[in-house]
Amino acid sequence: MSAQSGHDLFAFGFPPSQYETEVVPLNDLIKELKQEYGGYYPLLERSCYNPKADVWYSFMAFWAADPILYRKDLFDQVGKTPDTWQDILEAGHQLKQMGNPIGIGFSPEIDTGMAMRTIMWGFGTSIQDANGNVVINRPETLEALKFAKQLFQDAETEEVLAWDATSNNRFLVSGRGELILNAISATRTAEATYPDLAPKIAIAKTAAGPRDRKGSAHWYNCFVIWKFSPNVDVAKSFLKDLVAAYQDAFKASKFYNIPSFPKAVPDWQQQVQNDPKANPPDKYAMLATAPDWTVNVGWPGYMNAAEAEIFDRWIINDLFTKVATGKASPQDALAEAERQIQDIFKKWKDRGLI
Repeated sequence: MSAQSGHDLFAFGFPPSQYETEVVPLNDLIKELKQEYGGYYPLLERSCYNPKADVWYSFMAFWAADPILYRKDLFDQVGKTPDTWQDILEAGHQLKQMGNPIGIGFSPEIDTGMAMRTIMWGFGTSIQDANGNVVINRPETLEALKFAKQLFQDAETEEVLAWDATSNNRFLVSGRGELILNAISATRTAEATYPDLAPKIAIAKTAAGPRDRKGSAHWYNCFVIWKFSPNVDVAKSFLKDLVAAYQDAFKASKFYNIPSFPKAVPDWQQQVQNDPKANPPDKYAMLATAPDWTVNVGWPGYMNAAEAEIFDRWIINDLFTKVATGKASPQDALAEAERQIQDIFKKWKDRGLI
């Protein structure tokens, strides 16, 4: 972007809201796709559209669900399912004593950022409200922080303090991990390389908290076209062709790539009901419910440049890790995080993007 040259199309794994002023608006592309395929999942609009400016700054070709992946055989031993965060805590405490801890990160990496927001939403709190006002400093956030501290201390491995984006995958297929929060790439790895372990790993929708059941997507495949591009029309044509071919893309991804326009793959929710290569064949059936509980980063508001910067700077990750490790009280850590968040929101509001 600084050089004002390079690829016409650039795909991010995360909504690139901070680059809104540097990209070509895609309002016409979205209008054409909507005419062709009908409605889209709300996740698309909430991740790629700025309602203040009325600009579609990005197009999310697909998103990946972020379900609970867990060892069903171990949970069966303690008579639990990972339906709620409280269930996970209780089962995790018992299974950790048996040598099988939980592997949800508390470190400066993307999976931790998703997981901590999922816990926050389950406890009824968020960074911003639906109108873009900072609301993180409230009792529900303190509840979420105290819960996460107990989860870390009672049920997790301390290795999560040095987690990277591949650590939880490796932890699950090592046979030690009882549960992670991750895309289905982890189960596909097990099927390909650990056939004895794979049937023991089950998939569940994001866990319910005391007030809600909402989870982040694991991956937001967001395309932008830079303003410096000499091939804007061709780039838009590529994106239209990509959507038209998404039946093939969905199958090739082994159910990882959920289309933003459901009619691009009208039977995708039926396809996931039966996978002959999976054991059991209906292992991935739960993915059909993912649109019901998957929300955007920034929920219940729209994704925006402030939320993107907060995510990139790991402010929420740091908040939860400080509390979990006892380096700061929940109140002090939250007050510090709120100061940073307020400054970031003010900066982007002053620039007119929120």
